[in-house]
Amino acid sequence: MPRYAFLLRIRPGKIADYEETHRNVWP
Repeated sequence: MPRYAFLLRIRPGKIADYEETHRNVWP
């Protein structure tokens, strides 16, 4: 189950925040 799955359940806007925060972790 991708991490985006639980983010979508909370709020789509959170994805952008999460992406920026964990950009260095994503390949």
